[in-house]
Amino acid sequence: MCLLAASRADNVSDHQVAQVRPIQLGTSGGNLRDQSYAYCCSGTLGALVCDPQGRLFILSNNHVLARTNRGHRGEPITQPGLVDAECVLSTNDTVATLWKRRVVHFGGSTPNVVDCALARILPGQVDTNGDMLGIGTVSQRSRAPRVGLAVKKSGRTTGVSEGVIAAVDVSLIVVYDRVCGVGNRRALFIHQIRITPGGFGDFSEGGDSGSLVVEDVDSCPRAVGLLFAGGNSDTFANPIARVLSRLNVSMVGCAATSSVAVVPLAQSAVAPQVSAESIAACQFAKDSVEANLLKTPGVVGVGIGVSDSDPAQAVLEVYRTAEATNLTAALSQSIRSVPVKVILTGTIHAL
Repeated sequence: MCLLAASRADNVSDHQVAQVRPIQLGTSGGNLRDQSYAYCCSGTLGALVCDPQGRLFILSNNHVLARTNRGHRGEPITQPGLVDAECVLSTNDTVATLWKRRVVHFGGSTPNVVDCALARILPGQVDTNGDMLGIGTVSQRSRAPRVGLAVKKSGRTTGVSEGVIAAVDVSLIVVYDRVCGVGNRRALFIHQIRITPGGFGDFSEGGDSGSLVVEDVDSCPRAVGLLFAGGNSDTFANPIARVLSRLNVSMVGCAATSSVAVVPLAQSAVAPQVSAESIAACQFAKDSVEANLLKTPGVVGVGIGVSDSDPAQAVLEVYRTAEATNLTAALSQSIRSVPVKVILTGTIHAL
């Protein structure tokens, strides 16, 4: 069993400064070696998890903790991150050491489902109750994403922010740096979540990668996703159940009554009011045209959402860059009798 804590009021600056040890999570952090000749990089130390042996780890992205596949076990993970210390920190700022990462595959031939890594905490450096800045203790349980679900996150750049899940089963092309701040390369992700802002301001910005996305409830919220990318005002996250499964860990936090495992796309994942027939038709259309759509210049992703005018109708979402100005006209209003919604996300970057 992995355990309990109390919450604090949120202030964005709290997420970027050096914290008194033991630190809470949802805060600035990263790999001490994540620098290039011109830049230093960091993100968010997302949440506390434990493995079957009861060992405690910080959960974040591969590109935050492990320098996008280049990190090795034992590398120092600091709080704050280098970007909040003018690129100068020492091993004295270490709160954990890199333990495990899931490889991110580039080039598009091998699709990715998760961008995640673990750092084993050092004694006395990290709050062991699973407390997150501005949110408090999260649940030991997780829940599946659903279109329309209100969510929130605690992250380095935008602090605690609220959003709404807008699409599920999202496939997208994400741009990563080759090394910190230099060059670029692309990775294909499948089965992702699209999140839109739920109020004032964006749900996330650069530096929020690694944040844990949870349901927007007052106490003991269940984890929903792990934030890793964004474009314009859209945010993208890995479904948390897939992350936990791939890393063989569980959430640390308060007790809850239920969890939702990874299952094939179901009616409840799109929206309760959408018919099973509408969802099945949309899924069939997506599976039929996805590969070709993702080869279309200006198309950066596709997903399953809900119509703006008819909340009982599932739609095929197509995400485009600003350069693809003629894409809406080029696509028919429907594909295989399924309505199409074209959304300007811009290029999608690992945050």
